Amino acid sequence: MTELNEAIEIEPDAFEPPTLVEKSGTSKLPPPPPSTRQRGSVSDLRVAKNPRFARDLMTKNIFTIGPDDIIEHLEEHMEGFRFRHLPVVEGHKVVGLITRSDLLHASSTFLSDSARQRNQLIHQQPAKRIMQRELVTVRPTDTLLDVAFLMWETRVGCVLVTEDDDTLVGIITEGDFLRLAYHFLRGKDREASSSVRQSAHS
Repeated sequence: MTELNEAIEIEPDAFEPPTLVEKSGTSKLPPPPPSTRQRGSVSDLRVAKNPRFARDLMTKNIFTIGPDDIIEHLEEHMEGFRFRHLPVVEGHKVVGLITRSDLLHASSTFLSDSARQRNQLIHQQPAKRIMQRELVTVRPTDTLLDVAFLMWETRVGCVLVTEDDDTLVGIITEGDFLRLAYHFLRGKDREASSSVRQSAHS
C-alpha cells in the first residue's frame, strides 16, 4: 500500500496513478485524470480466479487521508473518481472512515443561509471532524462468506481489511461483491453455453 496522506479507493488495474501534488502543510488531491475509470470496463470486474478470502477480493491500491488533513475538494474527487469510502489513517494504522454520506451530513449540520459560506466552512474542516470512529474491520484471511455476512448484519457499505495491529491493507465494498457475483455468474453462463454446444454435437 502506498504511504500517502491522500486517499481514493480505486479498483485494481483500472487506472493510471495520478501525480500527487505535495505542498507544505495541507496537501490536496490532484484533479482526477479523465481516463481514471472507463464506464463498463471489464478490468473493473476482474477478481482472483478462485476467490475465497478477503485478500482475494479486497482493493489494495488505496491512498489514505490523515485525520488532520483538510477535506477541501474531497466531495468533487469522490464524484470524479466515483468512490464513496475514504479511510483515515495515522501512520499505517486506520483510525477512521469518511463516506459520501458523512460529507452530506456535514453539509446539513452547518447552520448557514449561504451555500457558499456553508461550503467554505465545511472545506476548512479536518478529516477527524467528520470521520466515523466506530469501524467494521476484517482480516485478510477471513472468508468472503464471513465478510458478506458481517456486511449484511451491520448494514455497512464497506469493511476495512486490517492486520491484527490495525494496519490497513485493503478495503472491500458492496461494489466488490457485485464483481464477485459477476465472476461466478459469468462462469455459470459459460458452463451452460458449453453444455449446450456439447449437446448439439453429440
